[in-house]
Amino acid sequence: MFGTKADTLDRLSNQIKEAKILPLLTVEVSDWRMDKEAVLSRLREKGWACKAPLIVRSSALAEDTENMSQAGRYVSIPDLCDEGEISKAIDTVIRSYDDASNDNQVLIQPYLNNVYICGVAFSRDPESGAPYYKIEYSKGEQATNTVTSGTSNDLHSFLVSHYTHAQHENMYVQKVINLFRELESFFGDIGLDIEFAFDRDSTLHLFQVRPLCIRSFPTNNTVNFKAELSELSNEIELALVPNKELYGASTLFGVMPDWNPAEIIGIRPRPLALSLYRNLIMDDAWAQARYAYGYKDCRGKPLIVDFKGLPYIDLQLSFNSFLPKNTDKETGDILVNHYLQRLRGHPEFHDKVEFEILFSCYTPDLKKKLKARSGLALTEKQRSEFTQNLKQQTRTLFQGDTTWREDIRKISLLGNKVDEIKNSPLSPDDKIIRLLGVCQKYGTVPFSGLARAAFIATQWLNFLYDHSYICPKTREGFLSSIQTVGWKIHRDRVTMNRDGFIQKYGHLRPGTYDILSLRYDEAADLYFPRTSPHETQESDNGEFTLPSSRKQNIDRLLCYEELELDTPALLIFLRDVIFWREEAKFEFTKVLSDILVFLETFGAQENLSRDDLSYLDIADFIVAVRAGQNPTRTMKESIEKGRQFYALTQTMHLPPLITSPQDVWGFERPKAEPNFITAKTVTGEVRKAQPEQSLSGTIVMIPNADPGFDWIFARNIKGFITAYGGANSHMAIRAHEMQMPAAIGVGQALYDTLERSGIVYMDCNNRHLKNVA
Repeated sequence: MFGTKADTLDRLSNQIKEAKILPLLTVEVSDWRMDKEAVLSRLREKGWACKAPLIVRSSALAEDTENMSQAGRYVSIPDLCDEGEISKAIDTVIRSYDDASNDNQVLIQPYLNNVYICGVAFSRDPESGAPYYKIEYSKGEQATNTVTSGTSNDLHSFLVSHYTHAQHENMYVQKVINLFRELESFFGDIGLDIEFAFDRDSTLHLFQVRPLCIRSFPTNNTVNFKAELSELSNEIELALVPNKELYGASTLFGVMPDWNPAEIIGIRPRPLALSLYRNLIMDDAWAQARYAYGYKDCRGKPLIVDFKGLPYIDLQLSFNSFLPKNTDKETGDILVNHYLQRLRGHPEFHDKVEFEILFSCYTPDLKKKLKARSGLALTEKQRSEFTQNLKQQTRTLFQGDTTWREDIRKISLLGNKVDEIKNSPLSPDDKIIRLLGVCQKYGTVPFSGLARAAFIATQWLNFLYDHSYICPKTREGFLSSIQTVGWKIHRDRVTMNRDGFIQKYGHLRPGTYDILSLRYDEAADLYFPRTSPHETQESDNGEFTLPSSRKQNIDRLLCYEELELDTPALLIFLRDVIFWREEAKFEFTKVLSDILVFLETFGAQENLSRDDLSYLDIADFIVAVRAGQNPTRTMKESIEKGRQFYALTQTMHLPPLITSPQDVWGFERPKAEPNFITAKTVTGEVRKAQPEQSLSGTIVMIPNADPGFDWIFARNIKGFITAYGGANSHMAIRAHEMQMPAAIGVGQALYDTLERSGIVYMDCNNRHLKNVA
């Protein structure tokens, strides 16, 4: 059905109606080598050849096949105006081919120089083969390769279900969909990959059609994809009905606001990872901690909901949980409705809600911020009462109350509690249940509380910096003086022998909740090759001293604010909660890693592999054990159900922020606002964060900001980029500590583009990312 790039375009040029194919001349390499002048003579005979600049494009035999696209591998040279340039360009294109076959071709066409929009599109999801049109374009660019090269700063990315009947509101997207449907009438229902452009008259031009190299979409007759989407649409419609027990008249669902499931377990976690995350944090631990720190009582309400296995946060519930516990209903309704409305208007803030949407802690400029926030209809009295409520909450926290100190005490007890269980005569299944309970009570609940306290600490550091109470050097000096577990890992990697280091940190794994993710001690040579260069530079972790002039200014501020503490006490609070947030995370993930090991051991006795267990819903296992049943049968049934369910999960697409049931049928991915770390500029080859790869001197691509990716810092990398992650995520903190250039949370669309790139330029100071090769 397909020929070379030139052959395919030539066959379609007189048949398609939904797009134009520019006139073309196909040059056989054999003809060019035999008689260049004859080829140029053929070009002169084309009436279009002398009317506009030309482009010389590759059309090799190995390009655009059903097994390999070779997209971007070969050279194309645009904007050529004379025969000398054209002749040199043809030679250059031929030299770029992997083989010297005379059967290769070169394609010559007019160069479209009035481009308004250019892009690429796929008739199926390139990853799963699911029936979605995926369309990406750059608007307002003059070059036709800005999307494929990753150089566009104006990337638009759309996913549209094959089964939608509505006309797309975006005219350009609808025209591309119409073109796909026409092409499918020629090629059949297979995956297609096209490159296109719109000129300034909104005429669609087709530059390339090739088969999309994907695995086959599941053909199991029990999976009716259209019916599943209809069911999902109904499920979301019901979920969007607001909870009358909460403040606010609506809700939204997001993958990144508040506990960031996309960052922690990914956008398509396997059932075991999702169910563990629910059990340990999202069902109740999160709300217990928040209530203990003076926020509205939301206990007993699960924060996470999954749509066909895709995890989302209920934002009406989340935003309620950030209100002080004595907030009256009228004020609460106004605030929650405002938060939701602002996020609807700014979906790019979905991973920055506590910085751009919410007012969740007190700083001395809070009342001013409330008054300045456009669209927030609080009266002066309501603003004053809300400010005082958060201020009292902060004053209580600063005064050294028992809340965060009690959380530190609990975390300190966790190790002994775990050892008691591991050394007990309990059966393996009972040990797993007990470990889950202990991990929650002495691990995730206090961690959740300390994470809240650390966020408040971060907000105060930002306030002191933004209002010139401290300078950049002072802030960095304070943060680098805190001996967090991240700093210890960096230090120990330099100072400890390798075996000792692995023994101490062996429980870490890149996917904290993922049983398929190998622990450091299971694959030490993979994560930390013996042949890799040893680091010699340690983070600055010297004693911090605040200049006396700055101390006096902060003392005056604290006195004026009546917060009943002085500067040294404030610094102790900031230091301790930031330190213990990371320590608590380290300790509870150690227990979680042990739980996964126990599950693996227990499963092996029943001939269940790690892959099998990854489909287990831990809730099914808990019910069986607590009922005194042999859990094996329940596990196998749960695994089979999970396996079938996850096959569907892999094919589903929803936006990062769900606002309507119609999102099921298509959506535009919101543009992300990455969190850039440091003010450094680096250029380097991009590589995926895979332990078996050589990463030295590269910019590493990480799907999320999970703590288990600390091993990348042992690989002498230049920087890293994550698809998901917030300004306060683990890897953002680590980047600050290491002074490592990073772009955290660039969004899935840009991440996908950059991951396909060769070399990326990252200017953190100017917040700029682009592909340069």
